[in-house]
Amino acid sequence: DMDQRLAYIMCQAFDDCPCCESVFKLLEMMGNLLERPLIHKDFQYKYPLLLTMYNQELDDAKKIYDRQLGLKHTPAGPAINKNMPSVAGLLKWSQELRERVDSHMEKMRKVNHGTMESAEAMIIHNKYDEMMQLISNFEGEVYSEWTQEVDDIAKANLNKPLLVRHPHTKKISVNFDPQLEALLREVKYLRQQDSSNRTIPTSADSVFAQCDTFRKFLQNLDVTVVLYNQINETILDVEYPLIEGKLTTINKQLEKAISQLNWTSDGVWEYIESIRDQVRDLEERVRKSKVNVESISTIMATWAQQPLYQRKKDSLLNLEERAVTKETRYNQVRLDGQKISGLVAENLQHFQAQPGSAVWENYLDYLDDLVVDGLYSCVNTSLVYLQQNMDRGAQGLLPLLEAKLELQAPEVVFQPSMKLDSPDGFAALVEGVVEDVFNMATLIPRVASHLEATDYVKDMEEIVDLSDKKKE
Repeated sequence: DMDQRLAYIMCQAFDDCPCCESVFKLLEMMGNLLERPLIHKDFQYKYPLLLTMYNQELDDAKKIYDRQLGLKHTPAGPAINKNMPSVAGLLKWSQELRERVDSHMEKMRKVNHGTMESAEAMIIHNKYDEMMQLISNFEGEVYSEWTQEVDDIAKANLNKPLLVRHPHTKKISVNFDPQLEALLREVKYLRQQDSSNRTIPTSADSVFAQCDTFRKFLQNLDVTVVLYNQINETILDVEYPLIEGKLTTINKQLEKAISQLNWTSDGVWEYIESIRDQVRDLEERVRKSKVNVESISTIMATWAQQPLYQRKKDSLLNLEERAVTKETRYNQVRLDGQKISGLVAENLQHFQAQPGSAVWENYLDYLDDLVVDGLYSCVNTSLVYLQQNMDRGAQGLLPLLEAKLELQAPEVVFQPSMKLDSPDGFAALVEGVVEDVFNMATLIPRVASHLEATDYVKDMEEIVDLSDKKKE
């Protein structure tokens, strides 16, 4: 009674198996139980079904194989194993198809039942042999096609120059052909696969033996190319004359990599190190000089954040602390001026320029214009503040300045005086506030020291916009 129940359960389990793999796991799990007479009697009818299932597996494998052959002639190409190059990927695909078919046949041969010796079984064995032969032919064809072109790929691409220059943009790029890169990847993956029946061509093996060397070349050339192109893309017209000599020297050195040196030339590594260091040094100096210019602009931007004099909260312009406010702001501007002078001196070192040379003075003119722009923003901020707070047409605007009418017997007088020629009068007060604003331009030493003016106050007065605001 127990064996009959087991036979029923095992038959039911077989019927629930979706594929050969599940059936073989069931048979392995049941083991010697299948030899019991009652169980064997009921289960023996399942073995022909196993043959049918495996036959279907072979048919499915053949469909997959045929579909792969069809894809070889399409633009998308055949399916390959993920993240692998084409040849190794195709061989890996065929290896997995082979393992799928072969693993089930190995287990089939271990099944101890007469059905496995039947005519139907022999037909399936022949179909298996045919399928395995098709896979072997496919692998041989793929590998043969690759080996026939390997020698040409290795020879042609290793003799190419290290770098190429675009004829229009003048950018340079590393000339390591994608075919050569693919060759290295193919050999890497083929070595990892079980390829005892395949011999990697000597030329491909020789190239792969230098893989670490090529990787070192590529890494350093990539650095050189990126930095060189960055210099040419970011350099300003006013900066170019300062590095023209060094850049000309570098370009002459690069011509060797563009027209003479290839990937197998003698002394390639020493050349790559040398040109990399030259380009890196120039790029670093140019980059630092640009950072300094940005720092100058950042420093000057702080001057325009607040006007020199402001109201007290909802009150008059704070002139009671005028002297302290002015001195505090002036000291800060003087300190910033010293910083700017220091950054300009640093740039002289970065560009390795000669003081007094025409190209350096031209660069100083460029920086000088930046300082003029920064001081304009500074002065304009204060003037606009005064202008807005003294606008007669603005509604609800509180007075910015005040004058008191006092009795000084026998006369009534204004304090401060309203007389235009009074040195302590109201007009003189307003003019003094405006002069304090403009005088901030006297605190910055002239960047372009070769010019006659030693400060920037005249530049501020000559700007029409500021001049009009001052008159108002």
